[in-house]
Amino acid sequence: MKPLFEDFDITKIGYVTKNQFTRILKQFDFIPKDDHAFNLLLKRYMDKGNLNEVNYYQFIRDVDKYNEDSKAISKTYADSFTGF
Repeated sequence: MKPLFEDFDITKIGYVTKNQFTRILKQFDFIPKDDHAFNLLLKRYMDKGNLNEVNYYQFIRDVDKYNEDSKAISKTYADSFTGF
């Protein structure tokens, strides 16, 4: 996802417009089906106080952190079966 965000971020400041953010999430079928959930997602990453710029750096960090935590939990769970 990161390269797509960076393509839209011409000034390289870590922000894209809400429309660009939405388009990228739709490409990956990563957009919540529920409008309320999507608005909460936008609210979480629109941290500049305006209603148009989304902090994709933080979004990617949070998604990566979630993936790393999930991998660690999965590995611990899988390792718990060794020796049976």
